[in-house]
Amino acid sequence: MQSLTEEQCLDWARSRGHGFEGEPGFCHLQPSDHRTIRFDIPSDAGRRVALARLLWEALGAGQPEILLWVTGWSIWPTGEHMPLASSVRRDLGEDRPLATAPGHVFRIGEDDDAISLLTVACLFFWDCYLLAPSGELALFLSHDEFAVVHARNPDASIGLERRLDIFGLPVRVDS
Repeated sequence: MQSLTEEQCLDWARSRGHGFEGEPGFCHLQPSDHRTIRFDIPSDAGRRVALARLLWEALGAGQPEILLWVTGWSIWPTGEHMPLASSVRRDLGEDRPLATAPGHVFRIGEDDDAISLLTVACLFFWDCYLLAPSGELALFLSHDEFAVVHARNPDASIGLERRLDIFGLPVRVDS
């Protein structure tokens, strides 16, 4: 895993076709040329762990690299345990605080590490992005317990839609 500062995250995302203008935020991930899939994040912690694995397998596995960028944390401080998050990051080789290095680039062979950090983000209801290197797919998880996937190619999202359906999460699709 390689850790990135916020500025490095913006550079990484923009250089790969993710259209962030100004500060990152959900509103900056709504391009008109993407198919949008929305779904709620389960309230049950076990289902959130399973969702993290499902999302990684559908969007991250097999990518040459992918950025997991945490943009909001401690929004619900009673629902998180920052020593756990810091421990996971430290085990992945990052000692700097999340505020200093919120980006995490994972490469092939680092699936378990990526799932671990994505699980923490899902469990703690952090705002974060999972951005594919091609600019074709982008996931946003919100502290408000919903998620949005943007797919430039509608066919790229069909596998995820099927997995979410099997998982029992209803999706709303905007084309």
